[in-house]
Amino acid sequence: MYLRGSGRRVSVGLRTLCAAALVVVLAVSCAATRRPESAPAASASDASSPGVPARSPALAEASCPADSLRSLATARRFDIGIGGLIQSNRYMVRDSMASQTLRCAATVITNNGFYWSAVEPRQGSFSFAQADEISAWAQANGVAQRGHVLVWHNSLPAWLEHGSFTGDELRSILKTHIQAIVSRYRGKIRAWDVVNEAVDDRGNLRDTLWLRALGSDFIELSFRWAHEADPDALLFYNDYRNEGAGVVPERIYSLVRDLKARAVPIHGVGLQMHLIGGRETMYATNRPAALAEMAANLKRLGDLGLQVHVTEMDVSLVKLTEVDKLAQQAAIYGDIARTCVAAPRCTALVTWGLDDAHSWITGRYAGSDTDAPLLYDRGLRPKPAHDAIRAVLALR
Repeated sequence: MYLRGSGRRVSVGLRTLCAAALVVVLAVSCAATRRPESAPAASASDASSPGVPARSPALAEASCPADSLRSLATARRFDIGIGGLIQSNRYMVRDSMASQTLRCAATVITNNGFYWSAVEPRQGSFSFAQADEISAWAQANGVAQRGHVLVWHNSLPAWLEHGSFTGDELRSILKTHIQAIVSRYRGKIRAWDVVNEAVDDRGNLRDTLWLRALGSDFIELSFRWAHEADPDALLFYNDYRNEGAGVVPERIYSLVRDLKARAVPIHGVGLQMHLIGGRETMYATNRPAALAEMAANLKRLGDLGLQVHVTEMDVSLVKLTEVDKLAQQAAIYGDIARTCVAAPRCTALVTWGLDDAHSWITGRYAGSDTDAPLLYDRGLRPKPAHDAIRAVLALR
């Protein structure tokens, strides 16, 4: 994961007309052009709190079409999901059309309302408003949750990043932070990204506040403290550039193998798989080799007894090579989904965002203002990439 943007991008055209329409004809027309995966629309009486439909899980599941991503993934006991739900002011659970689409696009969502600066902006003072809203939506709609993230070198509040603390004090601060969050959501969040991006681009442990204060022990301690707070939660190490071969995957493999050997309660590894900023080209120009590396890595992590989740996937169009870039993007999504599904211990694929109008990568690099990296377009219509994953999930 790279540092997330939080600015809301407002889509225009038909979506704006739909929201503003006061006449029946225009409302019907807009609804027809912005087809979500689920047929019924939310009514005002559906919400028990803003943006949170008051549906039972059974009804939420039953009202999704049989060929929706959610239904197909459920049938084969695989998790398909969407992450980044705090992006653009939580529009995915507040906008009725986005919420309807999300509900039938996911069996699991990544609740990323746990960045330290948001949850503990002042030492010992916790605020769970963002996380609670997303969690309430998930429970009302029968969708499982991943929690993101407990320990990361980014998104730290000023009091922590610039404070003068001893090593013992930082150890206590970290333990308190982890256990306050995990215990609050005990039984509600299926899996946690406990430690995020602890390895740098050269394969070394990243120089962070936690490494300087506690040494490499901060990783083991974080997993043990999270496990104490919720013994039933699955605990993941999460990182990027780690799905294939190279110095980073090798170091991460050694790291998690060592944790397993010392009986540290780690249950999985998250592969972010942000194929952006040039990383998409390896899957565009030499996809068989890239997929073979991924399959080998999935196998060896699985052989350690670990689950693997693709946790934050998006595929940029900017440097794809074919004339029909959407078709090439779809092929990449489909082949990665197929590789994951074929591996017994790869149990989830999550994209970072729902639709192209609200991607975190917008404005990050040349060409990204008009990029389209996700499964739904700017009008919440399913793209070829969506259909490619749906075809993989439909296979038996």
